[in-house]
Amino acid sequence: MAHTLKRAMATALAATIIGSGLLVFTGETDIYKSAFAADVGMEAKKVGDGVDLNYNKVKGASLTLDSDIGLNFYIYLTEEVKKAVLSGPKGDISINENDFNVQEDGTVKLSYPINPLQLYDMISLKLYDAKNNQLDIFDSEDIKYFDGIFEYNANNYLCEVLDSPHEYFDSDWSDYKIGICKDLAGTIRSYCDTTTEYFSKPDMERRDYNNDEIINTQNVVPSFSSHEATVSLVLDSKFAVRLYVDDLKSSDTAKYGVKTLIPRKAWDGRYYFEISGITPTKLGDQIVIKYNGNNYTFCPLSWAYRVVTTEYAPNKDVTMANQLYNYYSTAKAFAEAE
Repeated sequence: MAHTLKRAMATALAATIIGSGLLVFTGETDIYKSAFAADVGMEAKKVGDGVDLNYNKVKGASLTLDSDIGLNFYIYLTEEVKKAVLSGPKGDISINENDFNVQEDGTVKLSYPINPLQLYDMISLKLYDAKNNQLDIFDSEDIKYFDGIFEYNANNYLCEVLDSPHEYFDSDWSDYKIGICKDLAGTIRSYCDTTTEYFSKPDMERRDYNNDEIINTQNVVPSFSSHEATVSLVLDSKFAVRLYVDDLKSSDTAKYGVKTLIPRKAWDGRYYFEISGITPTKLGDQIVIKYNGNNYTFCPLSWAYRVVTTEYAPNKDVTMANQLYNYYSTAKAFAEAE
């Protein structure tokens, strides 16, 4: 599905972690296929099964956990609708009729990407006809939303997951998977809150409850010392991992599988190789970058390993590392649950 993303400005923030690595927050975005979706709090209805198609009616919502966090709306649309506009902290996403992502139940899925700092930011939806007139939107009880605008945020969805009884989840889910889903909802909120705190406060309470698990995670120990190269993370709508190698130049290249990596320049003038599209469940997956006759083997969680094994690492770094591991392990448990 093609989306038009309009942003007045992409804000880039960066924070250097002295002695333990580098954690970067940038303003990049990406929209990806849903990996985590569970409609809750609203009864699922099929077209022709009590759905009045004279109304544009919201059915439910879901979250996408991939290299970004995506908030998805599911809505029954009348033939009158020719354009949908989602508005939020990243600006407007305009989706034309030809690009509507129609689901099996007849709803249209509309997605908006956010980063961890935007969990509580409202995302609004407006619908327009062929003459660009705004159309009304109704809820599942046929009540019209004020000014024809539907507003919701990712935290609203997490609250529904946490508060909903089991009958609102997919009927083929086990009690165990529903429990893991609720755990994941709480973990997503904690991860977003911790990330927000990390970039807004000079110091944080030290929380190191996962240190042993981080150290014992497969693939987490890098094949190189911190004097040879540094691992960093990008925590925004498009999760990525970066490798900073000493004396790396703009004219150099590296290999990642069959891909050729071109160095990018960081805010501090250094160059790095970047692997993008990292999902929460892939934070422990091995990465091998071949550069200048050497194999640099690590995984995204190698950053967390470097932090928790560094003496006198700042409290906020240790807390962020532990929360990142918790996000990874809970998302992986949900993906593997039956």
